Amino acid sequence: MKRNKIRMVLAVCLIGVIGVWGLLVFRINRQIPAPEEITYPAEEWADMGNGLELKTQGVRFMQDQEIREFPGIYEEALLPYEMKLIWLTVSFRNPGTESIPLDLLDVAMESAGWSNITDPDFYMRMKEKTSIMIELEPDEEVQCELPFLFVRANFRDAEWEKIEQKEYFVILKLYPQKIRVRV
Repeated sequence: MKRNKIRMVLAVCLIGVIGVWGLLVFRINRQIPAPEEITYPAEEWADMGNGLELKTQGVRFMQDQEIREFPGIYEEALLPYEMKLIWLTVSFRNPGTESIPLDLLDVAMESAGWSNITDPDFYMRMKEKTSIMIELEPDEEVQCELPFLFVRANFRDAEWEKIEQKEYFVILKLYPQKIRVRV
């Protein structure tokens, strides 16, 4: 009998703690508004927020066999799962009067249920790149191809089959405004 009372008291306390926690989470979520979404069309200059501008210029996909035969890629970068690379062609320009550094790992791409940053393993082996950082001088414009890796193990079969038909966006900012550029 005493055991049942102890269990009952613990259950009531646990329900009370979970209820208080749920109420706090609900109140905090009401105080923080959802981000306003701003979407720029493809092939149009968009402000990155750091003094630079970005323009997407299309994508191409690389299949698993092509990835495995990619020149200069070391074996450790290859995963034991089926892979695809999406190569995003993008231009950056500095409309300002001072040089501005750009870390290409800050460039993120997303689609429904997926997001990723530039894959440094494949970028560094493309045309023997030496740095993931770019310094843009005033009025300079640079065009790059940035790789983003997909791994089949991260997707359901139905999603994997339609991966090339999805709509993709480059994300420039997440909060308080979600600024993205259509690819």
